[in-house]
Amino acid sequence: MVRQRCFWFSFGRVGFYFSNDDKKTTAFTKWLTDTVKKQNPKAYLVGEVFSTASAIDDIYPSGIDSLFDFPNALQSSSSPINSALVLGEGSLFGQQIEAWDQEIHADNPKAIDAPFLSNHDTDRSATLLSSLSMQKMAAQTYLLMPGNPFIYYGEELGLTGSGIDQNKRLPMPWNAAGTDSPKADISVPGATEIATTDGGSVAQQEANPNSLLNWYKKILRVKAKYPEIATDRLKNISVSEESLSVINYGKDLTIINNFSDTENVTMKLPKSVVGTKITDQLSVSSSQAKLTDGKLTIPAYSTVILKK
Repeated sequence: MVRQRCFWFSFGRVGFYFSNDDKKTTAFTKWLTDTVKKQNPKAYLVGEVFSTASAIDDIYPSGIDSLFDFPNALQSSSSPINSALVLGEGSLFGQQIEAWDQEIHADNPKAIDAPFLSNHDTDRSATLLSSLSMQKMAAQTYLLMPGNPFIYYGEELGLTGSGIDQNKRLPMPWNAAGTDSPKADISVPGATEIATTDGGSVAQQEANPNSLLNWYKKILRVKAKYPEIATDRLKNISVSEESLSVINYGKDLTIINNFSDTENVTMKLPKSVVGTKITDQLSVSSSQAKLTDGKLTIPAYSTVILKK
């Protein structure tokens, strides 16, 4: 294993993914992390513990950089993203995200969360989310969570798949005509489903400014402006509006989500947010947020970024 890491280091690779960490002890993970970091201090390690929150939490004292955030993934019935999107419980989302952030940093002060919606072992997010609007809101929610979010290939197209593994790992539809890539409707041996997307292939969605793929690109361009989202500790701000989550990142940045799919919400800015200005917003509809006299009106299914 150590020789393998040295081999990839020689090619300039600095990121490593370890599967089935729940089968390994914290001591083993610490040894592996220490060994890799000794070879290259800039190496980034992420592990998969497909288990409970407590099992994941048990591995963080090893010093590993990240562990996939299964408790907050879409497939978990108790997931805050699930509750927010299905029930509109924004305030609960903020509370749970803050609690998880505190929990992993108590075990590893340098921990980097690794949020995701779905992966190769779970039903795809597009199968679980009932509309394109919901998929867009889910995307901006988890991509703007703290840490390093992971996108499962095809998720940015709305690729479906559920049940057996073959269905969850259907080919990426690069071109609808099948040129230089699998066709969008190609059948896979052993699979009981055919790959479908919400908007067509990569080529088709790139040509559509309102596609899910272009929405993902827009979110990532916005996030790139605010490195503190990935690195700073967060603080949930309690508000009376249940569909809203208000989260401070560091001292100057605030992200507000409105998880209602139908209602615009007006709120008085909390004390810690007073003095900020809208610097970016992501609205699934064409409506725009407005900040006037200390009151913020935020459209349904939208995210507002404010900064001092």
